Amino acid sequence: MIQHPPKDARDHINRRATERTVHKNLRRIEYDAAHGRPGLRQFSSHLRQVVWPHNFKLKKLKKYDSKENPENWITLYEIAVRSAAGDEHVMANYFSVVLDQAGHQWLLGLPEDSFDSWEELR
Repeated sequence: MIQHPPKDARDHINRRATERTVHKNLRRIEYDAAHGRPGLRQFSSHLRQVVWPHNFKLKKLKKYDSKENPENWITLYEIAVRSAAGDEHVMANYFSVVLDQAGHQWLLGLPEDSFDSWEELR
């Protein structure tokens, strides 16, 4: 008779988490196909393809208010996003959240498909 090792609860938990992620991604793909990709129209469809890290949150990063050196602030922003497991797509798509009202209005006033990458936006 063949003996199987006892099942580990972690295997079950990890398998269920993977199944939930796959299901969630399939629902998002179906929604995007029916309604178009969410996000700012100033970003290309490619750039709006963002996979958000689990529990993504930036801590202790104040909004850009036009008074700071923009290059220094963007460097801090990139470090903060990377430390929260974000990539360039996350950087671009979260960018409007960390702008003050004037910066947000500037971004929304640009034509559709103005940016196809974080490098173009930065």
